[in-house]
Amino acid sequence: MRLVTFRSETSSASRPGAIVDLESGPHVADLVGIRSIEWLIGAGSHALSVCRDLVANTHARTMTPLAAVQLLAPITRPNSIRDFIAFEDH
Repeated sequence: MRLVTFRSETSSASRPGAIVDLESGPHVADLVGIRSIEWLIGAGSHALSVCRDLVANTHARTMTPLAAVQLLAPITRPNSIRDFIAFEDH
């Protein structure tokens, strides 16, 4: 399971999802109920387990083909950005 943030052709809103390899090719399962990939990471291993169950119980016909979505940066709002200017000599 590969976690992604994506936008579908029918919506301008970004959504967390998971890429799932099906017989017909890679598809994206919308992680309904998950706020964001950042939230999922911060929520810990139990939330990731719930996410796996969610994907496992998603019917293939409700998934969107990977070619029909726009992949976005998975972490849309990092908690901090480091430029490492203070560590130039290392």
